[in-house]
Amino acid sequence: MATLDLQVGAGADDAREADDDTGFNGTGTSISAYSNATASARGNLGVRFTGVTIQGTTIDVAYMAIHAVNTANDDPNVDILAEDVDNAANFVTTADVTSRARTAASVAWTATAIGAGEVNTPSIVTVIQALADRVGFSDSAAVLFMDGKADLSRQFAIDSYEGSTTESAKLHIEYTAGGVTFVPRVMVI
Repeated sequence: MATLDLQVGAGADDAREADDDTGFNGTGTSISAYSNATASARGNLGVRFTGVTIQGTTIDVAYMAIHAVNTANDDPNVDILAEDVDNAANFVTTADVTSRARTAASVAWTATAIGAGEVNTPSIVTVIQALADRVGFSDSAAVLFMDGKADLSRQFAIDSYEGSTTESAKLHIEYTAGGVTFVPRVMVI
């Protein structure tokens, strides 16, 4: 089994935006994902990791380590998904969080009072496996989203790269390399 540990590495690699496609912000010291019944009061965040070398592998363990900013905004009520592309653009090249294509695979994370500081998300193996299964996903960049749910009003904020270069989101993956099986062809003349 191999391990891959990555971290958001630039200010262009994290951002937030309201669920109604307004209020994009890629330069704040924190990024937030709010749940709410109203789209304009609901928020999504995105984090981008480069060098994700998992194409064709089996994902055994996967989670993000995030740094919750404070105890006033420590109630995640989100769905965690990935951008459904082979190589995700940063948030300067594509200044958008909400309208990017999402994977069908998602993981719900609902918790209360997780506290300030570093916390691991639930397992996101299914989300990362969806990327590893993409034929064109080779040594690529991946964007992971935390989309606020359309229900209870809860607030969740984490450090962005601008807020702390050492506390920005991290991605941990443990995987088993896949093998390619070649089937010989017989030519009939």
